[in-house]
Amino acid sequence: MPAQPVIFAYRKADRSMGSKIMRCDQLCAMAARLGGDGHGFAVLEVPPPGAARRLRRFARQTSGAVVIGLKHAFTALPPEVFEDLRTGFAAYCIDHVDSVPEDAMLLAADAHILASFEGMRRVRARLRALGAGDRLVRHVTHHADPRLPAPAPLNHAAPDRLRAVYLGNPANTVLPRDPGLAGRITILDHLEIGFETALAELPGYNLHYAVRRTTRNRHASKPFTKGFTAAALRANILVDAGTDDARHYLGADYPFLIPSNAAGDIAAGVAHVTEAFGTAEWRRGLEAMDYVRHVSSPRHVVGELVQVLRDVA
Repeated sequence: MPAQPVIFAYRKADRSMGSKIMRCDQLCAMAARLGGDGHGFAVLEVPPPGAARRLRRFARQTSGAVVIGLKHAFTALPPEVFEDLRTGFAAYCIDHVDSVPEDAMLLAADAHILASFEGMRRVRARLRALGAGDRLVRHVTHHADPRLPAPAPLNHAAPDRLRAVYLGNPANTVLPRDPGLAGRITILDHLEIGFETALAELPGYNLHYAVRRTTRNRHASKPFTKGFTAAALRANILVDAGTDDARHYLGADYPFLIPSNAAGDIAAGVAHVTEAFGTAEWRRGLEAMDYVRHVSSPRHVVGELVQVLRDVA
């Protein structure tokens, strides 16, 4: 029996986005490498509305395939063009990642793939409100980036000293207001120094700072990618309980989970982790991160993806 084709589809506007690279290119490669339960995997760009010849080719390439559209993959197409393509799919899934699709696209999907458990809860609530509570809503963990360097040896980078890092756009985090506390956290802004350069520096740090700004969108949810990155590098994480999925993966008793992103909680959290470094409490945190590393590993993630494909078959 020929392999069931699975197409990861994305729109041109997302070509260079991190979510496209990770949830299309990297996930496709991981699934192909690990076998994918007999499925065949490919990545395709959704043609623009006026490209009739390319749209016909896309229709041939996706005929009989399970198509997993990344976020807003098909939103640029007129509804009738999308519906024409849709009739040829074996099934259509949306990989939401951190997006909030319009109601019409939400209802068009046979299955919804979420990279966070909080996202699953919110999508299920929306589907129930729309009278479509019977749709499949499944979880596929957001893996750690395979471009990450190998973790530093345990005796590397001054093991007697805490080295804390924030990886990402500073506009998305809440940094300590006290200059003395803020000075303990190195900022690796990948938009400024380049993503590959930022990744190469990460093994020199043993604590990842991941306190988020509060989102205003009650439907949006973020995968726990900073936790997966820290776990892949065998580091602890300082994160607030309001971060989506933090409690789920770390447990409510994780020693460096702070109550909120308020200035006082951040200051207390930085002081606490500084005092706890190298103690039994620090090691207990690393044990929790071992679990996070396991559930965000390629084999585990591909296993979740394969289960989605079985469910939609």
